[in-house]
Amino acid sequence: LLVLYAFCLLLSHSRMRAVVWSLRKDQLAWHHVHNEALRRIGGVPAVIRVDNEKTAVERGAGSWGVINGSYRTYARTARFHIDPSRPRSPRDKGKVERSIRDQRHVGNPYGRDWRSLGELQSWTDERTELRAQRRICPATGETIWESFQKEKLLLGALPLLPEPFDLVQSRRVGIDSTVHFEGRTYSVPFRHADRVVEVRGCARVVQVWSDSEIVA
Repeated sequence: LLVLYAFCLLLSHSRMRAVVWSLRKDQLAWHHVHNEALRRIGGVPAVIRVDNEKTAVERGAGSWGVINGSYRTYARTARFHIDPSRPRSPRDKGKVERSIRDQRHVGNPYGRDWRSLGELQSWTDERTELRAQRRICPATGETIWESFQKEKLLLGALPLLPEPFDLVQSRRVGIDSTVHFEGRTYSVPFRHADRVVEVRGCARVVQVWSDSEIVA
């Protein structure tokens, strides 16, 4: 028996949503489910309102919270603003909370036997689109799917989404064109010697960024 987590991203105008399943709730998983959700809606909203998970807000909550450094870097790369929900303010995220509650009654995935996480994800994607084609958006009077097609034109272009990472640090490149990170030394192109770069520890690789692009 596995414990699964469902990440839900809901567009507040059309009510179109993306649901992404994950086995974990760590920083790498947080960035991964964001990538998958943004790919499913085909763009990037200008603002994403989040709950005060530790992967999003290191301490505090709402406008007074301290944004998780890795998540802040991820948002800058994906080009959206983070808007944490206020504490004890359920209306701040009422639309998505209602959406999750509805999911338990219509097309409920719980109590079934799934052969793989991919099978569950494919089923969820199909059910999400089917429900969007049937349900009415209260803001437009059209179906959620029809409203989503119009709203999608207003989303930011989907960039090359960053590889999920759980550690980010600024490092100065040595005159020998190497940079030190987590006890190891990595080579970078010579033109970056003596410059400050951003180093990210990803799930499978280490990336070196400069001027909003990967250089190594």
